[in-house]
Amino acid sequence: MSHPRPAAAVSNAQRIDDIDVVRGMALCGVLVSNLVEMFRVPWGRTYQVPGTGRIDDYVDALMGTAFQGNVIHLTFSLIFGLGMAISSERVLATGASAHRLLVRKQLILLVIGLIHATLIWNGDVLVSYALVGLAILPFLRSRTRTLLLGALVMAIIFCLPIYPVRPSPESVENTQRVARALEAYQNGTWWDVQAQGMSDLRYMWRYAVARHLFAEGMAFCLGFAVWRGGLLTAPEQHRRAMQWTLMGGAVSLIVVVLRYAGFLPSVSSSSFGSFGPAARFLWQFAYLVTNTQLAFAYCAGILLLLQRPFWRRWLLSIVPLGRTCLSNYLMQSIVFGFIFYGYGLGQYGKQRTAITALCGILFYVVQVVLSTIWLRNFRLGPVEWLWRTLYSSPSNSRPAPARAGAP
Repeated sequence: MSHPRPAAAVSNAQRIDDIDVVRGMALCGVLVSNLVEMFRVPWGRTYQVPGTGRIDDYVDALMGTAFQGNVIHLTFSLIFGLGMAISSERVLATGASAHRLLVRKQLILLVIGLIHATLIWNGDVLVSYALVGLAILPFLRSRTRTLLLGALVMAIIFCLPIYPVRPSPESVENTQRVARALEAYQNGTWWDVQAQGMSDLRYMWRYAVARHLFAEGMAFCLGFAVWRGGLLTAPEQHRRAMQWTLMGGAVSLIVVVLRYAGFLPSVSSSSFGSFGPAARFLWQFAYLVTNTQLAFAYCAGILLLLQRPFWRRWLLSIVPLGRTCLSNYLMQSIVFGFIFYGYGLGQYGKQRTAITALCGILFYVVQVVLSTIWLRNFRLGPVEWLWRTLYSSPSNSRPAPARAGAP
């Protein structure tokens, strides 16, 4: 007598395609967020471009709520951590030298990130991803419960009221910083732009990036836990969980909108610094939970759409971009650095939000087309190939098929 077949697990190829789609969609959000909040104007939403209209206000509202930079970057970190879990699992199965290979892989990523941050664009995330990846390597074989505990510890450290509070937009320090940035990025040479970029990078590390290493560590741990939990191995068995995640994301979005509208205090407001330590911790923790829930909801929504044949046909067109994500990320910095900075077209501080976001979306479409053409002729993106060539041992130097997926 034949036994009923269990819900079929997706094939390795389909599973990797799903990850590439989510990664590609996250990169679109990263691109638009970076353009609107960092390439276009001084970091921190402290400068208003003259001539801003109502449609720009609508786009600003979207970028401050549903597509705010913190949520988008959490989503990207979550997917990067998930991809790292898959690739690390594959490497660990190869033998005793696997840990050395993984350390070398993260160190090469660190070098790529440092070149990107110092010579191309100071808004780099690769440096922090490499550092977090190195820190998490000892926990690669940990159980899901341990990973979740690690994520909680990272979240608590992120929320501790021990970090300096960013100066208010009206402060003398911020006013002078904005003036220097406008002059250097609009009119400066390449050297002037990089010098100002390093100054701004120190400012960002002091007030944001250093603590956000722990948020990224939390996202990496959660990405590992998602992989260990089999969400992508048997998505049909987790449909209900993804639907609940989507509903939880809707609740989180309402909280984010209320915070943006001023009905709830924002952790980036100048008044937040006047809160007591306990209140700052609890409010920061609630802020992180809502953003993380929203990031999970975006991933769950895309995965649910991928289970529908109509949407799957369209979304699979993003797979080539997701598979060459690192190359496309660096390409965005090169192209828009030339467009916005003084050594190129000098559009820094001049373009409205709506136009900038539209340009980002159009360039993203171009990248999807270019990535598709590239992968018809090559198995890996150019930077992915370089990365793999540099970290692979001589006996493991042959590139894996493009479908082998996650970085």
